[in-house]
Amino acid sequence: MRPLKLLHVTPYYEEAWGYGGIPRVASALCQALSSRGHRVCVTTSDARDGSARVAGGGRWSPWLATGSGGVQVHLFPNLSNRLAFRRQFFVPLGLRAFLRESLGGFDLVHVHGHHHLLSVLATRAALRAGVPYVITPNGLVPRDEGQRLAKWAFDTALGGHVLRGAARVTAVTEAERAELLSWGLAPERLRLLPNPLELEAFTTPGPPGALRAAIGGGFRQVVLYLGTLIPQKGVDVLIRALAALEPDVALAVAGPDLGGGALARRAVAELGLESRVFFLGRIEGSARAGLLADADLVAYPGRAESFGLVPLEALVCGTPVVVGDDSGCGELIRAVGGGRLVPPGQVEALSEALRDVLGAPERWRGEALQAALRVRERFGPDAVAAQAEAIYAELVP
Repeated sequence: MRPLKLLHVTPYYEEAWGYGGIPRVASALCQALSSRGHRVCVTTSDARDGSARVAGGGRWSPWLATGSGGVQVHLFPNLSNRLAFRRQFFVPLGLRAFLRESLGGFDLVHVHGHHHLLSVLATRAALRAGVPYVITPNGLVPRDEGQRLAKWAFDTALGGHVLRGAARVTAVTEAERAELLSWGLAPERLRLLPNPLELEAFTTPGPPGALRAAIGGGFRQVVLYLGTLIPQKGVDVLIRALAALEPDVALAVAGPDLGGGALARRAVAELGLESRVFFLGRIEGSARAGLLADADLVAYPGRAESFGLVPLEALVCGTPVVVGDDSGCGELIRAVGGGRLVPPGQVEALSEALRDVLGAPERWRGEALQAALRVRERFGPDAVAAQAEAIYAELVP
């Protein structure tokens, strides 16, 4: 297709390691689209994590930066970084004026995530300017996980038009597609667009031993959980499952605490597992690949996971996985292989799956390596960007 001028809108981008997977998938897609000849601009906030902003700009004024892959990034400072991190309440100063002045010059707008003010401002501006927009909610449409009242108020007072006005809404898995249909979206407006993986980050994970160096001790095997700590992720269930395994198996928990850390730590104290469970905090950049490659098993047993980047990243590193089977994450692992699926919340089933994979390391490492080939083929950035282009071509002559 002809080169397009694309505006991608996301509340956090590239350096925002404290916000889970959306910054990584937005960055990977934007870079791939840029490499395919499109002019890609990103509007985002300066959110980085709960205590820091993205470096390089002023506290009260927007600034322009060049992101990876030649993507032009317009950063808008949040009114309150604390509110942005704790409550997902982003108030990007200066964004409204930028959109009013600039949006008409774009061929198409692509919004990432849902229930944030950037999406409201961008989609209103797109509708006024007659510019089509695509939205990728990435599992954030339902109100059944955290901030339920706030999400209802958002939809009622501010964002009711966001999904209604979208020319296309993309689902990252068939499970999310079914969920969006249940919310009343017309099937002709829905398209499947998986999340891309930043494969280069996992090509050279670095020297082995990073995980065991982080936890110390003489453990025979190490299970890794890598991701945000929220109740939905089931880290407390994973800790209870660990208690049924041999005492020379440890669990490393890596990721920012977004409300589930206290629950996990209570489970550790209740079961007396302080010597076997290690909380490593947020892990950034290439260090993630080192942990994933070093683990004997990566566990991701949460519920209602619309996609699940971490298990796919683990497979790329050659590490088998155990995941919850109730939503999109289970759908993906069922398709590519390399791991076991378990019903979320069931401690005994999770213990059995962990024991099975840990008990046959050579077999499961081989399964993971075979699955990695399929992951690279299906979720490489260029392959996903080509699918995005096909969706854009439906909307832009």
